[in-house]
Amino acid sequence: MKQAHVRIEPVEQHHIAAIQELASDPAIGEMSNVPFPYPADEALHFVQRAREGRQAEHLYSFAVISEEHKCVGICSLIEVKPEARRAELGYWIGRPYWGRGLATEAGLLVLAYAFDELNLLLVTAGCLERNTASRHVLEKLGFCLQQVRPTFFYKTHQQEPACLFELSREQWVNIQRVSS
Repeated sequence: MKQAHVRIEPVEQHHIAAIQELASDPAIGEMSNVPFPYPADEALHFVQRAREGRQAEHLYSFAVISEEHKCVGICSLIEVKPEARRAELGYWIGRPYWGRGLATEAGLLVLAYAFDELNLLLVTAGCLERNTASRHVLEKLGFCLQQVRPTFFYKTHQQEPACLFELSREQWVNIQRVSS
C-alpha cells in the first residue's frame, strides 16, 4: 500500500462544501457523533463552532487535506481542558478515502499539535466497539485501551459497548523516540 501524505489546517469557510458532501454520507454518521441525516447547513454551523471553539481554546478542528489538495475529512481535539492539560481526539474521513491511512496520518499531526503546541498531558479517544477501523487507527496511533463499557448511542437508541482509549504525553514521547 502506498504511503499516504496529508496535512492539516484549521477548518475555514472554503472547507464547507467538502465537509457537507462527505459528512452527508450515512456511513460517516453510522458510527460517529456526526449527525445523520446531516442537515443541509450543518457544515456551515460546524465551521462557525470550530472558529468559536478555537478562540475559546476548547476545540481545535482541522481539515484533513490530501496530496491532491482536497479536504477529505476532519480531525479534532474536542473538550480541550487547558487547566487539566487534557483533550479528546475525534476524527472522520470521507468514505471515498477510506483504507489509505489518512486518519492515522492526520491523527499523528493533531497529536503532535496537542502535545507539542498545547502542551497537553493526556489525550483520550473513544469509539464504538463494533467500529474496528477506528479501533485500529487508535491502536496505530499508540493509544492504550482503558476499558470497554456500555454507552447509550443516541442513533440506535440502545446501549452499545464503547472502547475508551488514552495516550499520555510520556507514551507519545516514547513512541516518537522509537520511530525516529
